[in-house]
Amino acid sequence: MQAFRIDRVPIVHYEELDDGWLKVVASFSRVGPLVYLDEHGQPIEEYLTAEELYDEESLATAAQSPVILGHPEEGMLTPQIWKHYAIGSSAPQVIPRPKDQLVDAIYLVNDAEGIRQVKTGEAVEVSMGYRTIPILNADGRIYQTKRRYNHHGIVKRGRAGPRVKLRSDALQRFDIKSFAIEKTGLPTEKTDMPKIKGVEVPQLVFDEYTAVKNECDQLKTDSVQLKTDSASLTTVTAERDMYKAKVDEQKKELDSRLDVSEVAKVAAARLDAFTKARPYLKDVKFDASVEAIEWKRQAIAAARPSIKLDGQNGDYINAAFDVLEAVGISNPGQQTKTMLDSAAAGGDRSGSALEHNDSDWDAQLRADEEAINKSYEQVEAAK
Repeated sequence: MQAFRIDRVPIVHYEELDDGWLKVVASFSRVGPLVYLDEHGQPIEEYLTAEELYDEESLATAAQSPVILGHPEEGMLTPQIWKHYAIGSSAPQVIPRPKDQLVDAIYLVNDAEGIRQVKTGEAVEVSMGYRTIPILNADGRIYQTKRRYNHHGIVKRGRAGPRVKLRSDALQRFDIKSFAIEKTGLPTEKTDMPKIKGVEVPQLVFDEYTAVKNECDQLKTDSVQLKTDSASLTTVTAERDMYKAKVDEQKKELDSRLDVSEVAKVAAARLDAFTKARPYLKDVKFDASVEAIEWKRQAIAAARPSIKLDGQNGDYINAAFDVLEAVGISNPGQQTKTMLDSAAAGGDRSGSALEHNDSDWDAQLRADEEAINKSYEQVEAAK
């Protein structure tokens, strides 16, 4: 929270120019403790560090500032009341003196009454009016921060101590009986005071209220903007997730597709398997959608119905088909061959149509199954 402060320091030097104006040099502030009175009249000590005193932004506000007699009753000098108080202005630059822990300023006093009071010693000190933010530090001290100067006043006694003063070649101690400085030219009628919700308040209070209100309004605006940005972010995130899902789906579909060479290989394998299986099948036509392993399975089932293929994997079926190709239709005994031919042609696979030598047939089946198992084992061992 900003606070308004006034520091006062002695005048020790001035120079009268050819046109009658005064050029005044003043040390207007110093490093160290400063004592103020609170609203109950109790003294409060605030400390000004060298870092804060010589802060560039702070000192810039002391340059080209109004010089007035005394201080406005309103506290802060404003454009509305400036002409009733101003007697001159400070130079474009201030003069830091770190070795002495002081800061100097040069004033040009143009007002006749102001010139008279400085020359006669009625006004012998400079008093700075400024805003600051007091902060209670861990060491128990109150430190001034973010000083922002409002005006330079020429008055009687300063709070910063005797080291902070206007320097004069022939300074003498004058008996000053009053702090009051007559404000000539001020209107005698009551001026309108600013209002807050219909209630008149001092200008200083109104300025503080306006500053806080503006900050609150800005916070509200920022809050609304934050909500808008959050909603936009949610929408964008949802759209991003949607497009990412589509891309992932398309990528999955592309990955699942075979390239041209793979398609050609699959088609060739299916046609080759069909060509080899066709002698064992009856009235069958090529169907490109049937996989090669299925053609082989159908051929084995037709030629060797007793061999159990349910639950067997592709390696087993390939091994069985290789054995079937090796032994072909030739089996012990003409009757067995005839029956196999009939079975391969789609005839009776039960064996009831023809008499045959059961022992030879069973022996051949066992031999075929042993050969299939041996071939399958070799395939598995080669993996």
